Amino acid sequence: MVKSQDYLQSDIKKFFTFSENYSTKPAYFMMLFLCVVTYGYSQQTFDTANSEYDVLQERIKKKDTLIHYITKHYECSQVLSGRIDYYYEADKLILINHLYKQGLANLWTSEDYFIIDDTLKIKTLITEETIHLNTEYKKDERGSSSISVEKVIEVVEQRMFFDSNATSICFSRKHAKNGLDWDAAYFNSLALKESNCIEDDDEIRDKYKLLRKAEKKLNVGYSYRKQQCIFYMW
Repeated sequence: MVKSQDYLQSDIKKFFTFSENYSTKPAYFMMLFLCVVTYGYSQQTFDTANSEYDVLQERIKKKDTLIHYITKHYECSQVLSGRIDYYYEADKLILINHLYKQGLANLWTSEDYFIIDDTLKIKTLITEETIHLNTEYKKDERGSSSISVEKVIEVVEQRMFFDSNATSICFSRKHAKNGLDWDAAYFNSLALKESNCIEDDDEIRDKYKLLRKAEKKLNVGYSYRKQQCIFYMW
């Protein structure tokens, strides 16, 4: 809950102050109770959906034969290209993975759209950024010097959970490490903590609709056509 700041005007403070009339207290505590219950329900529902999402990721990694997928590569320009994978189980769409490169830097972004009963439940965004390069100079026993460069990268993952009202709450985790020593298992073991959403709900819904529209085109043969720009062709 957001704490009242000192700069609030005195009349606003009075509005949030308990009245001497005790009849206002039950209403206040009822509102507080509903807030706690709603937050607890949202957290529990996220935990359930998040567990199902993690299980699905493991099944895909292990190449579960009950899951099949179709792929579409697209290229809009030299600075925007990517790939979309649609995963199905029993002919029902369960996941969309969108991997794309945008901008002059050769950095890739991965996002997932986890779907339950044809409804978007979790949207993940994983970004990777080089935060700095460590240069180390070494000399051997003969006095010869050498230079080694250590690339330190930071990976950030955010998961947006959409509840039954289609509003979102967000959770994230991040970790920085020498690229050569990167441990995916360790990163996946880090706890997701509630955080501010870095993406807009409406923007995500629009992207999701665009990807679902692309899916329909793929099912009628577009997957075999020349790479084109998904943002104009669908």
